[in-house]
Amino acid sequence: IVNGAAGTTGTFSITSTALTDGIHSLTFKALDAAGNVSSASTALAVTVDTATVAPSALDLAVASDTSGAGTAGTTTDNLTNDTTPTITGTAEAGSYVVLYDTDGSTILGTVVTPGTNAAGAAGGTDTWSITSSTLSTGIHSLTAIATDAAGNVSSTSTALSITIDTATVAPTNLDLVVTSDSAGRSTSDNITNDNTPTITGTAEAGSSVTLYATLNGTTTAVGTGTTSGTIASGAPPTGATGTWSITTSALADGVNSIKAVAIDGAGNRSSDSTALLLTIDTIAPRQPWSVRLDSAYDTGTIGDGYTYRLTYKITGMAETDSDIVVYAGGTTIIGTVTSGTSSAAVPGYWEVTVTSAIGSYAITAKSTDIAGNTSVASAAVNLNVINSPTVSPTATVTKTMTPTRTAVSGTATYTTTNTPTRTVTTTRTPTPVYTSTPTKTTTAVPTRTTTRTVTTTPTITTTRTITPTKTMTVVPSATAVVSLTPSRTVTTTRTVTPTRTITPTPSKTFTRTVTPTKTMTRTVTPTRTATP
Repeated sequence: IVNGAAGTTGTFSITSTALTDGIHSLTFKALDAAGNVSSASTALAVTVDTATVAPSALDLAVASDTSGAGTAGTTTDNLTNDTTPTITGTAEAGSYVVLYDTDGSTILGTVVTPGTNAAGAAGGTDTWSITSSTLSTGIHSLTAIATDAAGNVSSTSTALSITIDTATVAPTNLDLVVTSDSAGRSTSDNITNDNTPTITGTAEAGSSVTLYATLNGTTTAVGTGTTSGTIASGAPPTGATGTWSITTSALADGVNSIKAVAIDGAGNRSSDSTALLLTIDTIAPRQPWSVRLDSAYDTGTIGDGYTYRLTYKITGMAETDSDIVVYAGGTTIIGTVTSGTSSAAVPGYWEVTVTSAIGSYAITAKSTDIAGNTSVASAAVNLNVINSPTVSPTATVTKTMTPTRTAVSGTATYTTTNTPTRTVTTTRTPTPVYTSTPTKTTTAVPTRTTTRTVTTTPTITTTRTITPTKTMTVVPSATAVVSLTPSRTVTTTRTVTPTRTITPTPSKTFTRTVTPTKTMTRTVTPTRTATP
C-alpha cells in the first residue's frame, strides 16, 4: 500500500519462501509510511503437504473369502466364488482410493478413506473397503492408488492376487477297488461281501468329496475324503484334477446306488456323480445238496456208492451260478465247477468228472457265490472205488439115459417115463460190483410119457438105468455180485418099474427090444448189465 490515506485499507499478496511439509502458523504486521508498525495479525494456519503414501495391506475381506467345507480352503487364501468381492486396505486419512483390475486401468471401485484431511496431512492413515464390480472367473491382480486432500497422487499399491472360482465338476470314475472286489468271482463286477468297501474316483484337485448311498429310497452319507493335489492347482485357470479314496461306513445288503459330490476350495458344490451300482451280499449260500455218484457210474446197486470205474462223475445241486469245489476227505480238492444259472435247463445243477485211485473216499462239496460267500460243507457221501472184475463161469450138464426094454408074448399096457441124454453148456459173463460167492443152479429134468398097448406073452420085464451127470465149473477172476457154485457133479440112478396090464393071448407071441438114445446139447450165454 503506497501513500495510503489515513484510515484507508487495501489487500496484499505475498509469495512466501519455501515452507517445509507440515502446519505453519503465519502472522502479518503492517508498516505505514510514517514508520508506524502494527501489532501482529491473527495467525493463519497453513499446512504444507507435498506427497502421499500408496495404499497398503490390500486383502480379500473374510466375508468374501469363501472356503470349501472339509477342504484346505480358508478365509485367508484369497480364493472365492464371490464375483463381486470386497477388498480392504489402508491409505492416508481422508484420501481418495481407486481400485484397479489386473490391467491397471480398469477401475473396479473407489472410496474416500475415513479420517480428516488434517489428520492425513499430519501423516495419519485409516482403513478403506471397496466392493468390486463383477469379476470374471480366474486370477485377478488388484491394485489401488490414493489421492490425498492436498492433491498428491500416490504410487500404485502392491498387487493383491485373488482367484475367482464359481464352479466345480462332478466327481468321475467311481469304482470299487480290487481289494474290496476280489473276494468273489470277479474283480470288476462290483459285487462284494465287504460291507465297508473302498471306493475311488477323481475330482477337482484339493476338493472335498462326500459319498452317498441310496438303498430302498433312503439316501445316507457314508464317507468323506480329500482329493489329491493343491487347491490352487484345482482352481481356474488350471483346473487340475486329483484322485480320492474313501472307505465307507457299513452298507446294508442289497444294490446300493453310490454317488459322490465334491466341494472345492472356493466352496463350490458339484452336481452328483454318475451312480456306481454296488451290490453288497454278506449271506453265505445254502450248502450243496443231492451230492452223489452219478448213477451211470454206480456199477453196483444204484445208490450204494460203489464203482469199479477210476473215472466217474459226482453230481449235485447248489445255489444258481455259484462256484462249486468238491473235496475228498474234506481237504483234498478233486474238482471244481460252476452250477447252472437260473436260465439253465436244470438251474443249480452241477457235475464234475473225477479220476481217482482205488479206495474209499468221503465226498463233500462247498458252494461260493459270486460275492465270495462260502457255504458250509455238504453232508459227506461215501464213495468206494474197487477193482474191475473179469468173470467167465462155465457150467456143463450131461445126462445119459439108456433104457432097455424086453417084451415077451402077451398083452400089456404100461407107462414109461424116461429122461433122455441132454448136454447143457452155459457161459455167463456178469459185471460184478463187490465180492460175493457166486451160485448157479441148473435143473434139467425133461419128461416124456409113452403109452403103448402090446399083445405079448404074460411075462414082460423092463429094465431102465438112468445115469445123469451134471458138471459145472466156475472160474471167477474178480469179485462179483452174482453167487456161483464153481463145481458141482450130480449122479442119479433111477430104476423104473412100469405098470402093465396084461391080457394073455396064447395064439400070438412076439419079442421086441427097444433101445432109445437121445442126446441134446444147449449152450446158454447170459449177459447181465448193471444199470445205474
